Amino acid sequence: MSSVLDRLIEFDPDDPRTPSQQIANALRAAILSGRLTSGERLPTQLQLAERYGVARETVKAALRILDREGLIVSRQGSGSFVRTRQSVPTDIRSYLRTALDRTDVSIDYAGWRGETLSHMLPGALDVVRSGQAAVRALRIRLLLTDPAVDVALPQPVDPSQDATGLQESLAPLTERAVARIKSSVEELTSTGLIHAATVAVRVHRMAPVMKMYTLNRERTLIGFYPITEHSVTLHGRDLTLHHPSGWDSATFDRQADKGDDGSPSFAHQAQQWFETVWSTIAVDYTA
Repeated sequence: MSSVLDRLIEFDPDDPRTPSQQIANALRAAILSGRLTSGERLPTQLQLAERYGVARETVKAALRILDREGLIVSRQGSGSFVRTRQSVPTDIRSYLRTALDRTDVSIDYAGWRGETLSHMLPGALDVVRSGQAAVRALRIRLLLTDPAVDVALPQPVDPSQDATGLQESLAPLTERAVARIKSSVEELTSTGLIHAATVAVRVHRMAPVMKMYTLNRERTLIGFYPITEHSVTLHGRDLTLHHPSGWDSATFDRQADKGDDGSPSFAHQAQQWFETVWSTIAVDYTA
């Protein structure tokens, strides 16, 4: 089981989310990135408590979050397991690997912080590292909610609570996601596995309501952020937030075919939306 524990990310000391949510995030990232596979048993509550230096009740709270999201199933006397899914509508890494099966690749992403993409892209790029894909040029564009401005989400459930500094406290999450994406691409260019690659990031002031991937301008994956409640500690005070939750939202696949009547496809319209936001109200991102 120690090998499973080694696959979990560390706590981020700058993350304002509660320890239970950070443990849930670590397990969720391991599940969605494939580091924990379908049917695999999770570490015990005691092992997770020792791994992160928290009480077992904190671990139980984290597991309840994942159970509500349908990512794990608990079996009396046996522990908790990654839920076996009947389909893979949200297997972003597989879609990314498919997109990399050509010499000139473009990936456009619109969403909140880009965390899911930052976890999925490095694993997808394994097909380049292993020589299974011969990508010569890679262009990635990220269209994100500006972490430097106050937008409608996330916001306190109780509007009377003081949320001063909330966006500033969450900004490092965007910064780390962007840095992880850039680092994974720069690794491949520095070793000559990809000849030319760019990662461009722009931000806007719209609230995060959906995430969208457009792959090679021909396939669009789209999902919506359900609004959940999350607790954070901000400057020593506890806040319960209305919070966009993207990890467990279903992602729907749309190809670039035209409609039966010759009308533009969903993928075409989605790409057009991306281009208009990118070229009008979005501005270059600076960490």
